[in-house]
Amino acid sequence: MIQREIKTLFLGLIAVALAPWLISFMPKPHAVSAGDEQAANAEEYLPIRGRDSKGKVYQGQSTWRASGLGDFWVENLDGVRCSGTYNSIDSAVTIKANFVCSDERRGFAIISRASNLRQGIAIAKLDDGTTAELAFGDPAVWGNVPIGISNQ
Repeated sequence: MIQREIKTLFLGLIAVALAPWLISFMPKPHAVSAGDEQAANAEEYLPIRGRDSKGKVYQGQSTWRASGLGDFWVENLDGVRCSGTYNSIDSAVTIKANFVCSDERRGFAIISRASNLRQGIAIAKLDDGTTAELAFGDPAVWGNVPIGISNQ
């Protein structure tokens, strides 16, 4: 009986002696600083302004997110609101995005962005044939809304 206790004690001492060495092979936890966490959760709100082929003016907002889960919405004075999502960290200058409107129309937009991905222009087409041109980011703030569409 004493031999078994001595053997157990001896193995326990070996385990305690080897513990630091064994622990050194375990994966290290990655500390996330507050700054890293804030950067990963960063959001930027960009104004959108444009006009559709029926002469309706739309205004709204695009939300750029560092996570890549960007979204946008525009609304006209009649209360029609269209919204969609996009990959805000896709580095392509031109991207496409689908959207739906509160009046049950659906559409898609082709969005051309500046290299900073936070300003540019878009053309859109809805399933009823309506088209639109919009500007977002700085061009929208400056009032530089595309004017190539006439009232039909």
